[in-house]
Amino acid sequence: MVVQKRSKEENDREYHLEPKESVSNENNEKDSEEKKGHEKKHGLYEQRSSLLSSDSSSTQGYRGLINLGIILIVLSNLRLVILNFNKYGILLQPEKIYISEWYRWPGVIIFLFLNIFILVSFLLEHLAVKKTFEERTIIMFQIINISLLVLIPSSLVWIFRPNPLSGILVMIFMSVYMMKLTSYAHINYNLRQEAKKGVQNGFPNNLTYKNMYYFMIVPATVYQIRYPRVDRVRKGWLLRRIVETAFFTMLIVVIVTQYITPLVNNSIAPLDSSNYIRIIERLLKLSVPNLFVWLLGFYVFFHLFLNIVAELTRFGDREFYKDWWNSTTLGYFWRNWNMPVHNWMVAHIYMPAVHRGYSKTQSSFICFFVSAVFHELIVGAPFRMVKMWAFTGMMAQIPFIYLTERFRGKQIGNIFFWFSIVLGQPFCVLMIYRDWYQQQVLAGVF
Repeated sequence: MVVQKRSKEENDREYHLEPKESVSNENNEKDSEEKKGHEKKHGLYEQRSSLLSSDSSSTQGYRGLINLGIILIVLSNLRLVILNFNKYGILLQPEKIYISEWYRWPGVIIFLFLNIFILVSFLLEHLAVKKTFEERTIIMFQIINISLLVLIPSSLVWIFRPNPLSGILVMIFMSVYMMKLTSYAHINYNLRQEAKKGVQNGFPNNLTYKNMYYFMIVPATVYQIRYPRVDRVRKGWLLRRIVETAFFTMLIVVIVTQYITPLVNNSIAPLDSSNYIRIIERLLKLSVPNLFVWLLGFYVFFHLFLNIVAELTRFGDREFYKDWWNSTTLGYFWRNWNMPVHNWMVAHIYMPAVHRGYSKTQSSFICFFVSAVFHELIVGAPFRMVKMWAFTGMMAQIPFIYLTERFRGKQIGNIFFWFSIVLGQPFCVLMIYRDWYQQQVLAGVF
């Protein structure tokens, strides 16, 4: 008998055993067949766009490039920090940053003085309800009261020369209360007319100290009898926002003291000698720290401060700004970066002007004119000069708004917007500082 030797593979098959690599080989063969089928059906190449092309439909992000940009920004600014330190040392002197004798600060006294105008406006509304005076007389008194609210604090800041920062804050609060009292008088007038027609709108039960001062405190510029409110104050959230406010405010002080102040001081000579190359160099050098201060100032005021006030008062509507950073036109920017002022302009200037027969263009012009006047007041009164730089800057927005409309929705529009912010603001800063410096020289301060 001949014994036939069987191979290991045959024995394995008999006992249903497979080679160790058989499963892997089958998967590879399957993948290979699918790949060949795919290549046969579609080929290796198909119609596709490059990832960086504007018409690319890829969902892959640009996080890596964004991280690279952040690293480059940090490194380039770190170099500037080192250069600034080697040249000037530490300019910030914390021991000189203190507040003493608050009651002697003219700015504080003037700020507290604003309550008189609030109480006068409240009294006039009660007199209107009691029909002590005719409606026209009440309106005239309200106009006089609001006009004095603007003129008296502005004059006191000009005459008594408070600390410039204190003066600017007073002028800002004066502008805010001007808007609030205007809205309070305007809306209550409308409510009063509706009530005379039998409309149940809550008037005059809203004329209380509590209701009025709640409106004076909340971050809103358009008066309503009731506002949306949250259920409770989030103490932990509030504490974090307060800490952020303190940190970023101090960062603004450091940037202004350490970087912007030396830059504007060194810009006086080129400006006086009309050395345009040096002026452009100073402008470009100032643009970066000025932009940082502007962005930080926006974040501190519109996001942190207004949210802190809203949280303390349980005010529910926190839409203080929209996505202005995506602006492709200057018109979009002005409608979205400062919602409290925009809402007031629409409710109390734009729409009333349209209802009186003015065109939309004319109504927009009136809005920018009012805004330009108050910008000039906020800058001019604390520095005791009226050079019309702020006024001109605001009025110049009108033609630029129409010029940028052709870029609506386009990337080039957003680039143009950022160029106007990055270069336009430091130019105004240089011009205002030069005029203020010359004024100080004539006064013998420098």
